[in-house]
Amino acid sequence: MEELRTLADAQLCDAYVKANRPSMVRTEIERRMIIPVDEWALIDAAEISTGMSFAALICSIGLPTPFLYRSIEIEPTGKAVLPKDLDLQSGRYVLRYLASRHVRNQGKRIYIRNGIVRSWEPWSGGVRYRF
Repeated sequence: MEELRTLADAQLCDAYVKANRPSMVRTEIERRMIIPVDEWALIDAAEISTGMSFAALICSIGLPTPFLYRSIEIEPTGKAVLPKDLDLQSGRYVLRYLASRHVRNQGKRIYIRNGIVRSWEPWSGGVRYRF
């Protein structure tokens, strides 16, 4: 449990997905109050929805696969960002999911503004911006 307390919020939410949703990770997420209570249903169903928090998105489907070049970028600059440096509350990002643990979430480009999922669209690997 001590190891979990050292993780950044985005890394903790990603660990929740990658470790198959263990209760000790959820307990730490709840202790930090990262996720609004009403978003746990989406997370448990591995769903995404416009209006959901960025943290809930990560807890639901994880971060984009790290082997993809520039899978997380700051919008509109296009600068790549590491998961540990994500601002879950006020950041503007484009996340690219070419592969995902959940087939229905593969091939999506998801837009985050001010910590909220604003929209998403199909994506097959090319880089293009929509503002």
